[in-house]
Amino acid sequence: MLITDLPADILASLPEYLDSLDDLHSLILTSRCLHTWTSNPTPSVVRSLATTPESGIQPYPHVFIAVKARALADWAIQSPENRNRLSTAITTGGPVRLCDLALSISPLTLDDLAFLRITCITVLEPAITILKGKCDVSSVDDSLFPRCHNITLSVINFWIYCDLFHHNIIAPSHATGADALEPLSNQTRLKWMFHCLSDVNCMFEHPPGDPCGLDEMHRLCMNGIQPLSEKWLIPSLLWSHVHDDVLRERVLYRCAGHMGLATLQLVLLKKVEPKKLGLNSW
Repeated sequence: MLITDLPADILASLPEYLDSLDDLHSLILTSRCLHTWTSNPTPSVVRSLATTPESGIQPYPHVFIAVKARALADWAIQSPENRNRLSTAITTGGPVRLCDLALSISPLTLDDLAFLRITCITVLEPAITILKGKCDVSSVDDSLFPRCHNITLSVINFWIYCDLFHHNIIAPSHATGADALEPLSNQTRLKWMFHCLSDVNCMFEHPPGDPCGLDEMHRLCMNGIQPLSEKWLIPSLLWSHVHDDVLRERVLYRCAGHMGLATLQLVLLKKVEPKKLGLNSW
């Protein structure tokens, strides 16, 4: 008796008994029949296999939050209850609880894992390699923080921030729209920084509930994150194109410096032609 002779319901349940994504991949490719019945495992099975140490998907849980951050943000702004659930997850469990909420809202799929693998190979790993060569902690002025002690984690957190708070980033351009959505609050952003950024939370003298905390968050963004992104993320040729034009510099920073994966792709550019990017029309 061949394994493909088993009833369809048993074949469909086979992924539940596997130990790794490699095993699942091998099973799916064994035959056309097994591909039909095992290539769409349940989200719980996908998550179980993807989050094992053997999967090699790191840093956990941050990469899974990054993949789902935009979907989580779109869900959160739909109601006060959703906003409260997001805020509670951040403050009570940090990244782990935030990941649990994200994957409950938008379950992990094999397509997500395929996207993550391609992204790691084509964007994240090359960008991290370049940034590791640039981000010498000892060369950073003491007034600029956060310092990138863990480049990989910092890059993933940058991706999370840009997607989780993408409504905040685009809010100024949508403010005049009749159907403009209210972005997540600055308090939520502050809570995320305080509870989820290991290199940053020690910098805050005031907790998120203290009004002074918002001033500290603003100082972090203006005196820390912006100079770091100007130095390491956005190609110098772009800055030279808007030199001595404060308004255009602000537009460049807000756009090019907050695009998540697209910003990280800028890191990979060895040569940028401003005309092709449409900078002359700003």
